[in-house]
Amino acid sequence: IISDGRRNMTGKDSYIPNVSDSLSSIASLIEGLDVAFERESLTLVINRIHHSQQGIMTCLDFKHRTLLITKNMGCLRLCQLDRGELLREVGAIEALFGTIIEVKQFMESHSKDVHTEAMDLAIASWGALRELACGSIGNRTAIRKFQDKNEVDGLKWMAKYLMTYDKIPWKDMNGSEIQLVTAVIGAVRNVTHKTAENCRLCHDYGISSLLIWRLVCAEEKSELSLPDQSKPWREADFRASVSLINISEEYEPCVQLCSMHPLLILLLLYSWGSNKRLRIVFKRLLESAKKQLSHEEYKSTWDLMIC
Repeated sequence: IISDGRRNMTGKDSYIPNVSDSLSSIASLIEGLDVAFERESLTLVINRIHHSQQGIMTCLDFKHRTLLITKNMGCLRLCQLDRGELLREVGAIEALFGTIIEVKQFMESHSKDVHTEAMDLAIASWGALRELACGSIGNRTAIRKFQDKNEVDGLKWMAKYLMTYDKIPWKDMNGSEIQLVTAVIGAVRNVTHKTAENCRLCHDYGISSLLIWRLVCAEEKSELSLPDQSKPWREADFRASVSLINISEEYEPCVQLCSMHPLLILLLLYSWGSNKRLRIVFKRLLESAKKQLSHEEYKSTWDLMIC
């Protein structure tokens, strides 16, 4: 009887492997080999991203590394679940921050005429960090714990990039600069999701203030709403508003800071006030606003805008 693998043709007990067991073992072996191959492949990719060609920063090298990042970490599908964890294990976060630091140093020491490829690389790098941070507390923690040779952590590097464009209105920025700021704010939005320590540090590093200025002062608003699709900074403003809500959920000083700006309160309420999940944070925001704003500044109608 072969089907149950217990008795051979002589009638003596002898184990003959079940066919389904054998197929399962083969499948497990193949899966293990696939994981090992992918780990080795990603390790080679990460090493290439981390080191510029022969130690020399060139436009061609920037383009090649941008392609590597986009191809291997350019969307959420490539950075989520087991693959996202594997990318962290083989050093993707360190490689991306190394590239981000290298690009900033390059742009600070070269004229804007040669910034195009460097900007593309920075945008791709921040975009990859944004995707890696989405849905992975391990990656959000690793981004916070990254430190460069001067012990500046990953969240501080987010603040450094945003500070570069502080007090510069959207209309005075070119397309690449808008894309770069959008990518960094997207990373802020994801690293602050339900991660209290990240929220605290982002706020303490001044990111909350930078985002508030970007939402309230970076453009002249004709109406109380976030930008429509005709504005290239629409995505950045939406991500900035969610980032402030994320930080406020976890860190009270951000609530107090936001509540000092009536226009910001209106923008957040008009954009997200109907979201029942955010009801608690908006109540805290309005309670703080009542204490900090004058009777003329605080509008009783704000309370009616929360579901």
